[in-house]
Amino acid sequence: MIALVDCNNFFVSAERVFDPSLKHKSVAVLSSNDGCIIARSNDIKPVIPMGVPVFKVRDTLKQHGVVLKSSNFALYSDMSRRVMATLARLTPQLDAYSIDEAFLEWPGTYTPEAVRQTVHRDTGIPISIGVASTRTLAKAATELAKHGNNALDFTGMNEADIDQHLCRLPVGEVWGVGSKLAPFFRTRRIFTAYDLKTLPEGMRRQYPITVCRVISELRGQPTDHHAPLHPKSMISTRSFDQPVYDQSAISAALCSHGAHLGIKLRKAQLTASSIEAFVSTGKKEGRYSTACTLSMPTNDTRKLIQAIKMMVSRLYTPGLSYKKAGVMVARLSPVQQLTLDSNEAALHHGEKINTAVDAINQKWGARAIRFADEVGSKEGNISATPQQTFRSPRYTTVWKELKKVT
Repeated sequence: MIALVDCNNFFVSAERVFDPSLKHKSVAVLSSNDGCIIARSNDIKPVIPMGVPVFKVRDTLKQHGVVLKSSNFALYSDMSRRVMATLARLTPQLDAYSIDEAFLEWPGTYTPEAVRQTVHRDTGIPISIGVASTRTLAKAATELAKHGNNALDFTGMNEADIDQHLCRLPVGEVWGVGSKLAPFFRTRRIFTAYDLKTLPEGMRRQYPITVCRVISELRGQPTDHHAPLHPKSMISTRSFDQPVYDQSAISAALCSHGAHLGIKLRKAQLTASSIEAFVSTGKKEGRYSTACTLSMPTNDTRKLIQAIKMMVSRLYTPGLSYKKAGVMVARLSPVQQLTLDSNEAALHHGEKINTAVDAINQKWGARAIRFADEVGSKEGNISATPQQTFRSPRYTTVWKELKKVT
């Protein structure tokens, strides 16, 4: 049996753990540069859409007394680690699906409610949990649990009872369908998970294999298409808080994005074979990009920055006003697949440097130490730092920001 654990309104919940005054208040978390809303407490979800720019709903936010919080990913990442560590003690196998979701091999020695209470006691984070015979059904159970008592176990139900629950789940909320395929299914009068599950065999042949697998899993037949896969690419991008004209500023911002991707690659134990840098003036035709193939797959921040610096001159045009910059790494592969003829001494040296930098930043806070190329002119330093007017302290990762008890 399989369980899916989903942290409820994770970013908002993480903020509430260390600021209990937010518990009964409306809360919204903002994206980098405080531009868009990326998380909301339940009470304001009906009136504030996900991803909406703040300036479009400023009056609504004021009307509902919403407390705004800048994104605090250092806090969210650490709270995610704590939740996953707690879950790992309860199951023989854990697959962290995202920062706030995990699949568990269900041991059967606990009730879903007991798991909920344990996670909340140890971390302060509320969760929803669904248990079923397949991942798709477990995901469905979790979605339904969010609208009930936050726990739903399909394993003790007969098929008719499960079908009653699936009749309440919109087809767009089925894992593997989503908002893009939902309109397509609705035009064919497939409105719920139950409608999809009971699709006649002859009609199933009209759909791609991925949809057929979803249907099989809704019927309680496990498939192997959920094996963990690494992403094909990673991207780091941010809008500047003010127009940037200086090449040094552009270079520093791009190198900072490269350093951030280096950290992400190492955490995921992946390497990249190609890298792309891009800038934008904010106009429809004003996006410029250039890419290169790396001499060998790498997650070494020094190598990524070296490649970025070579591309800056091809991107920068004097006199233009730049509004945004970013870096993407692609053709990702596991670290273990590095070629056998790689320079082992050079690899080991780079690994030691990156490990030391990562350890210092983990202990003293992100960007406590960074590469010199991440620092350009004064303008560059400003552009590389996101605007975070409402950020809460990094309570769990920076010593000087520890919660004070008086």
